[in-house]
Amino acid sequence: MIDEIINVTDKYINTKSKVERKKIGQFFTSKETAIFMANLSRSHKEKIKILDAGAGTGILSIALLEKLNNIQDIKSIEIDLYENDENIALILEKNMQRVKNSITKLKKIKIIKDNFILHNENTTERIYDIIISNPPYKKIGKNSKEAIAMKDVVYGQPNIYFLFMEMAERVLKDDGEMIFIVPRSWTSGAYFKKFRQKFLDNVKLTNIHLFVSRDKVFSRENVLQETMILRAIKSKETPPKVIITESYSNSDFNKINKYEINYDLCVENNDERYVYLPTNEKDIKVLRTINRFDTKLNDLGLKLKTGLTVDFRNESSLEKKANSNNVPLLSSIHFKNGIIQFPSKLEEPQYIKKDNTSLLQKNMNYLFIKRFSSKEENRRVQPAIFLKNQFNNYDFISTENHINYICTSDNSEIQEDLLYGLYVLYNSTLYDQYYRILNGSTQVNATEVNNIPIPNENEIKKMGKYLRENKDLSSDNCNNILMEVIDNE
Repeated sequence: MIDEIINVTDKYINTKSKVERKKIGQFFTSKETAIFMANLSRSHKEKIKILDAGAGTGILSIALLEKLNNIQDIKSIEIDLYENDENIALILEKNMQRVKNSITKLKKIKIIKDNFILHNENTTERIYDIIISNPPYKKIGKNSKEAIAMKDVVYGQPNIYFLFMEMAERVLKDDGEMIFIVPRSWTSGAYFKKFRQKFLDNVKLTNIHLFVSRDKVFSRENVLQETMILRAIKSKETPPKVIITESYSNSDFNKINKYEINYDLCVENNDERYVYLPTNEKDIKVLRTINRFDTKLNDLGLKLKTGLTVDFRNESSLEKKANSNNVPLLSSIHFKNGIIQFPSKLEEPQYIKKDNTSLLQKNMNYLFIKRFSSKEENRRVQPAIFLKNQFNNYDFISTENHINYICTSDNSEIQEDLLYGLYVLYNSTLYDQYYRILNGSTQVNATEVNNIPIPNENEIKKMGKYLRENKDLSSDNCNNILMEVIDNE
């Protein structure tokens, strides 16, 4: 049956451009992914009510129905399917009529041609035993109807997929299960914090599946996305373990790496509620090692900020040569083996006019960290030391928006021992691995770095002093210096 549905779906995809479907966040689940998600279900109740919150052509629902129909304990199944695209809804209706004849335990089908979020905005009913969904993925305005309806979990510009997750949690029965395929981005970052806090208070993760490849999950769609599959249960009780699995793509679920980790190591219980995704024993050791530290940047009067100048918005202020009316504009092109080399030999603007004071910052000691790296690069966290005495001719500098910088909260100077010690941390393999476990994207976010545990100030200064003395800025040397502190602990 599912093969028939896939064929119908492929015919529809061929009639619509990717641009058209991307506007509404419409990406269809593959057969292999649908079967894998269906097999995550553990429900054996005699009567089961299912919700597919973004049904599309019914691929996920049909995979789940075929699985449940073969479970002896289950006697009766009802299903509600939401689909508010009229063209898709017509296909869905025909597909579900086909299914009705082959799924003997299916007693009732209800297709709701409405917006899932708005339709359930004021509901207090918890009526579903299983919710399965491949929700739409698209950013929506913070003043959109959906964002206003769920303002308690919205911060900044939301992506509609996590609103689907939260609304599903609200209509799920106690002890019910939800199975979603979604971007990985919700597991960390400031934009998802309010959502994580509420969602993870009410449901508990039991299974997480990760994909090594970003472009092989929605392979028919040519989508580049860090994607995950999750199963969660509606419960206040925390399970002892989370099962984390990993495959390369959506076509090799028969080649899965599987790992069980303690729940509290996966789901942080503090204010941020980050979800860490280790996939092997080495990752777990990294988490345990760094989580032993109880200091954060803010405790030292420090914070990581994002560079001030967005170059394409300030093109009229950029200049290629130094003069008395401009200052250096530091960017990732100036990172060279752990230090800042300025100017670069590249032929592009590297100075900015002084007339826009909002883009200027005091010439002080900073630790710069690149905001972006490519998926193929060995390191995600890439720091470089900036010393003010390299730029004695300038009272001010500017930083381009594709880099971050660590500074003091009170705009005072960072001592060089502390600066070099911070470089040891963020240039170490250990902290790079930690960040990769926390965040699957290629962007280094200030909020997350500010919340990573670090050694205390005296230990960081000792590391910095040693690094200044031996002048070896390599990652290997930083690893050795950091491991000495860890071994002493």
